[in-house]
Amino acid sequence: MNKIIALTILTLFLVAGCSSEPIVGGDKDEHGCIGSAGYQWCSTTQKCQRFWEEPCPSEEEICNVDEDCIPLPSECHPMTCINKKFESKYERPQVCTMIYMINAAYNPEDCICIEGLCVNKNKDKGREEFEAQFNE
Repeated sequence: MNKIIALTILTLFLVAGCSSEPIVGGDKDEHGCIGSAGYQWCSTTQKCQRFWEEPCPSEEEICNVDEDCIPLPSECHPMTCINKKFESKYERPQVCTMIYMINAAYNPEDCICIEGLCVNKNKDKGREEFEAQFNE
């Protein structure tokens, strides 16, 4: 009797192990983005994003000159720089549930762009220190 129960359990494990069902979250693309979780690759920010949480700005919206840069208005803790002429395209969230980022620039006048990131020039480190950090 014990052999029959053991054989039945072993058979169930073998059948379950041969399942062809895909693993949830196992659908990473070539960039490592998990599509089933809503993530897509954004070529301008170079990261996986949920576009309804953090829009992917177009190439023309990204700025390279500090005078034209503002933090992306739709992000809760903006680290992406955009050209201020595209500000009206984005909507600021009323409530942000993400963790506060000390180096994020929340006001356009605080933003300096380093390697495409909008960094608060008044927090913790000066511009030279941030540039040194990114150039290491």
